[in-house]
Amino acid sequence: SKQAFLLGVPKLTPEKSTNFTVGLGLNPVKNLNITLDYYSIRIKDRIFYSSAISSGTPGSTLDQILQAAGVVQAQFFLNGLETETSGLDFVLNYKGISLGKGKLAVNVAGNYVLTNKIIGAPNDPPAIKAEGKTTLSSQIRSLLTEGRPLY
Repeated sequence: SKQAFLLGVPKLTPEKSTNFTVGLGLNPVKNLNITLDYYSIRIKDRIFYSSAISSGTPGSTLDQILQAAGVVQAQFFLNGLETETSGLDFVLNYKGISLGKGKLAVNVAGNYVLTNKIIGAPNDPPAIKAEGKTTLSSQIRSLLTEGRPLY
């Protein structure tokens, strides 16, 4: 948006990620399959929705930018974080259970999150940083790191 560009937020760019996965698959008895996978995902330039940025000290750069844009506060998307998520995926599949005239298959799947964290500080635009404000409020931080259950 015009307001975001005035604040010094650059155009969005694709996120960059590094993913690592290793898995184990077992077939201990006929019709039973078990898999266990470990994954690790690191995202640079992660896109997130900022906290609401309102004017600061009267006459400050931030205050002047928001007034020039004709807004009291702004909220926008930006590439501004690095995050890391890792965990375990488990799948158990048993098939071939006789049931009436047919066969039944049972699947059980689960996920356990080991880490889900933000690395370093957000890449705040200078006008926001100069006012001691941040694009990453405690609410936005919580949504990113605690918005999904451990399992």
